[in-house]
Amino acid sequence: MVAHAIFTYGTLAFPGVMRAVTGRTFASRRAWVCGFARLRVRGVVYPGLLETGGRCTDGRVYLGVDDQSLARLDRFEDWLYERRVVEVVLLGGAARRVDAWVVPPHHASFLLRVPWDADRFVRRYLHRYLRGCRDFRRLDRVQNPACSNDLQETSYGSEDMDPSPEPRSSRSELASARYGEARPSWSTRCNACPRY
Repeated sequence: MVAHAIFTYGTLAFPGVMRAVTGRTFASRRAWVCGFARLRVRGVVYPGLLETGGRCTDGRVYLGVDDQSLARLDRFEDWLYERRVVEVVLLGGAARRVDAWVVPPHHASFLLRVPWDADRFVRRYLHRYLRGCRDFRRLDRVQNPACSNDLQETSYGSEDMDPSPEPRSSRSELASARYGEARPSWSTRCNACPRY
């Protein structure tokens, strides 16, 4: 098994969201990536990272991410993003090449030229988003049994017992409905992405 390092800059930069999606906890460090801007995605609460030159964006690098968690994260990040290697500067000054999910230039039209507000996300959406991410993980374990042996299950309390009979729709499905485009629905991303 290969241990991966990944840079996160939006919802996954919150350790609780990472745990809700992967079912695991990873060591992490604060980091910055230069030449990219964190922008709002139209109509939803999560951001995209777009190569712009000049700007630096803060985030969190998770260390020791296993292959199964990386595969689950690839499924969590939908058609809007592509995983690629970027160079980050860790707190303390060390540079490191890590994976990150960025918005490719041909999807830039789905981004607003407005910075994403993490504080607003926490105040207004984090609780619901966490529930949707846990729903995603449950559904992903059924659809991808090879990734179903989470190393550590986390007890989330009574709010984790969502009796909803239907799984939440994916981010891809939300974007397709919002923008009227037929997009691949291979992702089972959560719909805990309320609209602004």
